[in-house]
Amino acid sequence: MRARSLASLPVCALAAALCFSSCTCRRETPPPPREARVLPTKPAGFGTATTPSPSPTVGTSASPTPALLPTHTPAPPPLADLPGDFPADVPVLPDARIAAVQKLAGQAHNVIFTAVTPPPEIFRYYREDLKSKGYQLTQEYQAKEQSFLSFKKGQLVVNIVITRDPNDPDRSAVAVMYQVEEEVEEF
Repeated sequence: MRARSLASLPVCALAAALCFSSCTCRRETPPPPREARVLPTKPAGFGTATTPSPSPTVGTSASPTPALLPTHTPAPPPLADLPGDFPADVPVLPDARIAAVQKLAGQAHNVIFTAVTPPPEIFRYYREDLKSKGYQLTQEYQAKEQSFLSFKKGQLVVNIVITRDPNDPDRSAVAVMYQVEEEVEEF
């Protein structure tokens, strides 16, 4: 038995040598890059969507082929209309323009306006107007950069977010989200 153990010793030694012969720990690692490349930052958030420009492919010139050029410049999309179920007693600022309308889950909508009225005035306007119309103010937060109001009247919930328009610092952006809460039956 002992002879058999001694006979397998060279096999084990050969296997170990093969394992360690592929070790790369003695090789030098390549030096780190000389300078780090900083990627340009892009603005993020509401209204920052851009259309990517076509990039040249390998082996072609950087200018696009005539077949890829648009034959006409498309007109900008028309301003959105208020949804048909927009609450009649929720005011729209006189100088407001509708920037977007979004359908949300649970039959909710988000209507985004822009206006020249400063954010603090918009905050006071909605706070006082909706309270005078019987809405219960459930939450409010006012800061220099962004403000928030939340109201409830019956089953209707109205949330208003007010901030500066990121595309035009001379304008304000107002998001009015509204939803009729559905009654949930208790078990």
